[in-house]
Amino acid sequence: MVPRLSKHTVQLLLDRATEAETMAASACLATHFRALATRRAAVSDAPGVKQPGDLASLSGRYDELNIFGSKTGATAHVEQGAPVPAAPRGFTWQLARARSE
Repeated sequence: MVPRLSKHTVQLLLDRATEAETMAASACLATHFRALATRRAAVSDAPGVKQPGDLASLSGRYDELNIFGSKTGATAHVEQGAPVPAAPRGFTWQLARARSE
């Protein structure tokens, strides 16, 4: 015979279940954010990638990259030594094609 649980006990169990679900969801999100940060770090360290405001090492066309490292379609022509344009937070610029002198 299964003992009956009081409403209070049932509510406590349901609250604990909700806490466990929240922790599991948080762990899953943390894993996704770690993976995103790792990919983002790899993109930021790639040759030719510049943060907004950094000085261009070469003259040429720079492609804007989103936070995932994918091209957004925006481009800018930047002269060597000039700052690359502003971009949304987390976005970068990558040298697409250097201009031959």
